[in-house]
Amino acid sequence: MKKYILKSFVIVAFITFTFEACQKDTETTPSTSTADRDKFLGTWSTRSTGAVFGTLNFTMTISAGNSSPAQVVIKNFDNAGETTSTFAYISGSSISIQPQLVGPDSIQGNGTYNSNATLTFDYIVNANDGVHFGNRSATAHK
Repeated sequence: MKKYILKSFVIVAFITFTFEACQKDTETTPSTSTADRDKFLGTWSTRSTGAVFGTLNFTMTISAGNSSPAQVVIKNFDNAGETTSTFAYISGSSISIQPQLVGPDSIQGNGTYNSNATLTFDYIVNANDGVHFGNRSATAHK
């Protein structure tokens, strides 16, 4: 009888441990707060430079994205037109543009917001036909 009770105890303990180990971890990774994103939002006067297209002056608008507190939508990035949307993600004072089509070109890059309400970007523009247009840098002010 003692062996039966001991075996039953071991089986119950094993099953309990197994179910506990399979419980979903409720801890989540920290996400960007809307306060981080909010400093990027607004209309920016921008000047970009690069070897292929020279200097471009344009206005871009950054608004909140819908997919997460870290997402923003940039209209007219790199003077691509008011109807174009470039999606970027905020982390603290950094902004990241993952490779994506913007108008007829592919763009990717990174930027930084500083305390003077200035954005600086470094990015790459490639044509859809595989032609590398070049590296560009931009500075934007509210």
